[in-house]
Amino acid sequence: MAFRAPAARRANAGQRSSSASQRDRSPRRQPNQQSQDRTLPPRRASPDRGSNAGSVNNATSGSNAGSGSNAGSGSNAGSGDDNDHDNDHNGNGDEGEESNYGLPKRFKKVIRAAMDPELIALGRVYTRWIDAVRPPYAAMEEMLRREAEEDQKIVPLEYNERRTRDWDNWKKLSARAPTLESQIMATINDEELGAIYSACQYGFSQARSESAGSLKRGNVLLRWVEDLVDDAAHRDPSRLPSKVDKKVLGYTNPMTAFLLCPTTKDIKAPGVLEALQNNKISKSALPYFVFEDFEYDPADPDKGLCRSKIVVWGYQHVFTGPSSVGKRGGAGRTSNQDTNADKADHAREATPESIAFVVIIIRYLLSTTLQMRLTDTSEFDYGKLYDDIVLYFRTDLAKDGPQPGKELLEWFTEQVFGNSQDVQDDEECITNIVAAARAARAAAAAAAASA
Repeated sequence: MAFRAPAARRANAGQRSSSASQRDRSPRRQPNQQSQDRTLPPRRASPDRGSNAGSVNNATSGSNAGSGSNAGSGSNAGSGDDNDHDNDHNGNGDEGEESNYGLPKRFKKVIRAAMDPELIALGRVYTRWIDAVRPPYAAMEEMLRREAEEDQKIVPLEYNERRTRDWDNWKKLSARAPTLESQIMATINDEELGAIYSACQYGFSQARSESAGSLKRGNVLLRWVEDLVDDAAHRDPSRLPSKVDKKVLGYTNPMTAFLLCPTTKDIKAPGVLEALQNNKISKSALPYFVFEDFEYDPADPDKGLCRSKIVVWGYQHVFTGPSSVGKRGGAGRTSNQDTNADKADHAREATPESIAFVVIIIRYLLSTTLQMRLTDTSEFDYGKLYDDIVLYFRTDLAKDGPQPGKELLEWFTEQVFGNSQDVQDDEECITNIVAAARAARAAAAAAAASA
């Protein structure tokens, strides 16, 4: 279902002083309850589209814009639960170019060469730092939908979980790209809107494939596994992970089977391995590879969570470059940043979403799955694993008292990005280099004066 704010409102988008992150869009009761029966406004051309900030690359593989002139019924507005609209957003960029990066069929496919590089980069940032499960176009559609509802005075009494998540994602996305709303509002049809969506969706999908490819290249991750899993019960010298085909990793290889085993199970217990291989038991519990030294304490599940070297090294490899792996605060000590890192983002702090992103990439690389598809849960539900980790942090950060999650984020940030003291202690820090050079010149001048 297509949603678009009225033309007059779109035309003024660039001049509005309040942004999505500043507006209070909390649900409010409407005096006219019959508003639930109204229809949302259709897409229509803006008379002065050129006045809005931002450019949109319009080139697509077809000359006709996708269908979307009928906005559909707003009869469900009272609950904020529009099934057709939600079903539109099930695409996660997994489907590849043939199905337009997970976009609904109403959008014509945009060729890669015609995409805006900045929007592709924004899609990558979105995946790594905002949400690796819900697609970016869903966040943008939610913004348009709320604009339309507000204009028609049919703001729901409450929003369902999916809409709430998409709205939160939009606020984070628009904060990183302040002109994005103006670009969207400047479009006059689905062809132009699809150009924006497609570029972001492409970046959304590429972030996963590029990060996975980086850790897969040269069997980097699998060599770490061989170095770190030293328990003889899980080692078979003739079947080292880096020496075998991916199709015999997962629960087929003893080392990767141990790392992927849910922490509620004992891989050495009778029947467990076979049940995991045949999907006969749940795999929803966090896997052992997430925990420090691959040890899990059911009496203290916070202990070692996300502190395993595989997770920390994987994070460093993706976000601060291969040469930073294994170095505390390595981000400040290397200029050899990997090409898949978000250079433009200048991140200096680990987040729940970025940690969860790395965990699902590692889980995929240890498995037999040949292509990572968030929508295919036949072997494993990657979306649930991602949400589980993010929820752990968010729940912990919101509570009073001890906050192991907050401590973990601070620890993780220090391991990856270091802190100001790390920079001050670094002999190659420009401040220290300049100070040493000045001191040498002063000493030379003093020696010359006394000669």
